[in-house]
Amino acid sequence: LMVSMGIRHENVENFVTSKLENGKYSGANISVRLDDEWLNAALYDKSKEEKHLWDKIIHSAWKCADPGLLFWDTIIRESVADCYKDFGFETVTTNPCGEIPLSPYDSCRLLLLNLYSYVVNPFTNSAYFDRELFRKHCKIAVKIMDNR
Repeated sequence: LMVSMGIRHENVENFVTSKLENGKYSGANISVRLDDEWLNAALYDKSKEEKHLWDKIIHSAWKCADPGLLFWDTIIRESVADCYKDFGFETVTTNPCGEIPLSPYDSCRLLLLNLYSYVVNPFTNSAYFDRELFRKHCKIAVKIMDNR
């Protein structure tokens, strides 16, 4: 689960420090959606209001690893889905770790293949990568991840 809030929301200051109290909000990631204008003001314009909030964000991230930062303008600029905005596919959120932008009703499936497990005789002169087994598992993984 990830909860995100825009940097300009009226309660964002409480939000960014909400996980500093141990155990109060566990089991969820929190992230702040930053826009380019706000971030530039915080970093370069030295606006007291933005700088103060930026310092709180950095302190909280240092103390409890939250909030994460979503560079929202960059996400929108780079999102493939947003070229279909007129058809209702604009980006509205991300998956819980923030690496995949999602449109309304999207889902996110992540799958991992541990490459080390395909190394035969690791750390020896006879080590090699088992391409056939990897290819076989990739085909299975594609079937698992396919939504049809």
